[in-house]
Amino acid sequence: MILLYDTFKDKLKNSIYIKGEDFSNKFLRVLEIMVNGEEKFLHLSDEDKAEVLYQLLKLFKCNPEMPNLLKIGGTATMGRIKKTMNITQIKTLSIVHQSVTGIYEKVERII
Repeated sequence: MILLYDTFKDKLKNSIYIKGEDFSNKFLRVLEIMVNGEEKFLHLSDEDKAEVLYQLLKLFKCNPEMPNLLKIGGTATMGRIKKTMNITQIKTLSIVHQSVTGIYEKVERII
């Protein structure tokens, strides 16, 4: 399970989630929680580890669900992008189309 946890950390560090200038601070915060909470994760039961991994998976899905990372030191709404955010000041905006496996990825720039 630690391998999958590390894969999620790597995906946050080395993909479009952090490379973007605009919303990256939300994902940087999740990455920080994951790095700081790794020791907590290692001491969780297998069921709790599976739950944390499931919650992290929600971060990468395109739906309104938000990951609850309380078990590793986060909050119940990590990675939330608030509607009150003023996107008119954004310099770049992209939509990321990614295959189910994550192997294929297409980035479509909007702005």
